[in-house]
Amino acid sequence: MSTVTLPTAAPPAEVRPKATAAEVLDRLRGPLRVLAAFVAALVLFGIVIALKGVNPITAYEDMFVSTFTSWDSIAGIVVRSTPIILGTGRHRAGPRRADQRRR
Repeated sequence: MSTVTLPTAAPPAEVRPKATAAEVLDRLRGPLRVLAAFVAALVLFGIVIALKGVNPITAYEDMFVSTFTSWDSIAGIVVRSTPIILGTGRHRAGPRRADQRRR
């Protein structure tokens, strides 16, 4: 007869100390800056739209609906943004060798 061995329980996970408020804020600093810049841009452009005599909420709604509700418009976004994304990545990587620098 063979003996059956049962799997043993996993060792207890290490308990991480709780992050302090300062550490949490430090981790969120980058994303919060991006969010603040986005909101500020929406507000400033909303003011410009309002000065033109158009309701900013209606204008933002129309922009969202016309941009993201059809597959053709989403495909257009992908087609137009791909060269920008790929081109930026290539230039940020720099030359592969010293003799491939632009002249």
